[in-house]
Amino acid sequence: MPFGSFLNAFPPAFFLVVHLAAFVIGAYFASRAFSVRTRSLGWGFTLFAVAEIVYMTYHLDWTVFLFAHTIAEVQANLVTDANYADAIRRLSSGAEPDPRAVGHVTTLGTPLFVRGLAPGDANEYLVPVNVGGTTIAIIKVGVDAKGLGQLDAVRGWSTTTTFPATNEAAALIRASTPADGAVKAELVWTQIRAVADDLSPFWRLERASGVVYFLFEDGRLIAASEVGF
Repeated sequence: MPFGSFLNAFPPAFFLVVHLAAFVIGAYFASRAFSVRTRSLGWGFTLFAVAEIVYMTYHLDWTVFLFAHTIAEVQANLVTDANYADAIRRLSSGAEPDPRAVGHVTTLGTPLFVRGLAPGDANEYLVPVNVGGTTIAIIKVGVDAKGLGQLDAVRGWSTTTTFPATNEAAALIRASTPADGAVKAELVWTQIRAVADDLSPFWRLERASGVVYFLFEDGRLIAASEVGF
């Protein structure tokens, strides 16, 4: 880039230190905010600190650059979404609150990127809402054509302790055979009647042979060709 290209001369360790310092600052102000019972501000600084940890994953070569920045931005900006406060209020003190949230502090888990599978299916992020170590709801952040996100749906969750019901490692094992192991997994969504939608994503699993399988939320594993993919 013409402006700021001098930054390319700095080693990755420099940026790691910058983000580490930002994390310490965010954690300090979060602690101060909670100590004076300003919880909304405290959670804002907490998410900022978590976002800085995610930024550091790039400089540690744990994730690619855009992936780390996109997750970090979702974590940092979700609490500022116009619909966020109302979504959390409905869970904890609305007309029909979730008993697991009443009187408890909710926290946000790591956003999960979900790719839209069919033409016209927009990409999205699903963010777990946790109480302690248990996921009680899922927030959907839709991503528009400009790459901007907005909270546009919330779904309760009680299928398993965490979301998704099957993690990536278990999904790969499930789709493997001794002669043809699964080598790639990604969360995707498309509309499949009574099986999947934008709030019920599924694993797209590709074997070494190139054959693709889908693992749905209810545990069914079927060849993608059986549902037209």
